[in-house]
Amino acid sequence: MYNEGFLACGGTPYRECSHLKLGSDAWSPMPSPQTERRVAGFIPMGNGLWVTGGSINLGAATSLVHKTTEFFSKDKWIWSVDLPAPRANHCMTKLNKNEIMIVGGLTSDLSFVATTLIYDRRSREFTTTHNFAPPRIGIGCASYTSTSGDAIVLVTGGQTAFDGVNLVPTTSMYVDQSRRLE
Repeated sequence: MYNEGFLACGGTPYRECSHLKLGSDAWSPMPSPQTERRVAGFIPMGNGLWVTGGSINLGAATSLVHKTTEFFSKDKWIWSVDLPAPRANHCMTKLNKNEIMIVGGLTSDLSFVATTLIYDRRSREFTTTHNFAPPRIGIGCASYTSTSGDAIVLVTGGQTAFDGVNLVPTTSMYVDQSRRLE
């Protein structure tokens, strides 16, 4: 969900974005990110949208994995803080209004990672936290507040190899009693 509707970015050349307002039956084009971003992370943040990492297809099964990020607000994309290292095919979920968790993905040497980052938009800094084993790509993640107020993150699915066979049929849970979802 973004701006009272749905956002879709992709297609060729993996930069085109469109918005479908709730109650409308037509997609509206919107400005595209400044660079091609296959399998990037997108998440609403504040009054805008933050996109992280992703990759550019260079042909012959090679790609360039980004560490750059962009923020969309007021009908334009602007460069934002870089990720600590290139990452693509990861997932992101909000922990609260100021912190976003980035889980798993693929690095520039095409290694799968289990590392998890937390980005604090107040300090504009990343910290490394819990690893969600096994290292994987194509995962889903979501966060919610438990009845006791703890931040709960669920990480599900994905794959551990490019073969489409080594799928992860489980869901992992991370509980952080020091963070409260807002």
